Amino acid sequence: MKYVFLIWIFLVLSGFAFFYQYEFEEGDFHVKKDYSKIIEKHFSSQDLSNILICFLHPKCPCSDATIYELNRLRTSNKELKIIAVLSFPENTYSEWKTINRVDNQLSRIEGLEIIEDKNSEMAKDFGGLTSGSCYLFRDSELMFAGGITPSRGHLGKTEAHEIISKKASNEDLLVQKVFGCPINSTEECNEEICTINH
Repeated sequence: MKYVFLIWIFLVLSGFAFFYQYEFEEGDFHVKKDYSKIIEKHFSSQDLSNILICFLHPKCPCSDATIYELNRLRTSNKELKIIAVLSFPENTYSEWKTINRVDNQLSRIEGLEIIEDKNSEMAKDFGGLTSGSCYLFRDSELMFAGGITPSRGHLGKTEAHEIISKKASNEDLLVQKVFGCPINSTEECNEEICTINH
């Protein structure tokens, strides 16, 4: 009986360790040295004086927390232009465009613009290969790059919020980890972990 109990304890602890590791596992994310050509290619008509561009996987439940934080940022900074880019994995657009989970949530955020990124080409150009990858430009200069949630599916302010909402200033580029599903993934995300947690 003693050994059964020890095995049970081991399995429980292993489960907790797995969930903890998954929750705080950093996603694939890159910051380019120069975005001028990328901006010219994809956002030539946009005003880059104060704009936040965020890449989201259309079916990733981790995106819910990012969208919540986008709404929080938009509420506290009406001057901030937010563009949510729905990046579809290759060969999924025609099937997923009407059943993506984030469209309705994004449409509730006042003034937010939604752009569809077929085959994730824009995300690849930026280096935002994980859902929740965000880029803040001020006067055409990249000021922040990374995620705006503290972990997968968790709400909460990070250092990025202070920079984006202009409550703090930074001279050097601020880069934060991104927690979310791979942009090019066609597999289901772990719903239990990625569901919003406060």
